Amino acid sequence: MSTYIDFDALWRVAVLSAAFGVSVVGLYALGVAASVAPEGTGSASPLRRGVSYACFTVCLVIIAIGVWVMLDK
Repeated sequence: MSTYIDFDALWRVAVLSAAFGVSVVGLYALGVAASVAPEGTGSASPLRRGVSYACFTVCLVIIAIGVWVMLDK
């Protein structure tokens, strides 16, 4: 082990950053896919719009919590 670098903490930060990064992007993509109307129809159904709004809201909450945690230190 290095006296300058805590590799255990570095490993945990890298894994959590990758996991949250992938999950937020995936959730955002799900929201975009839910907001698009199926071909041949005029607009997305209320259920699809609700799912997309929920996905976008969860993404915003996760990002806001991440910013809050970073600025709190």
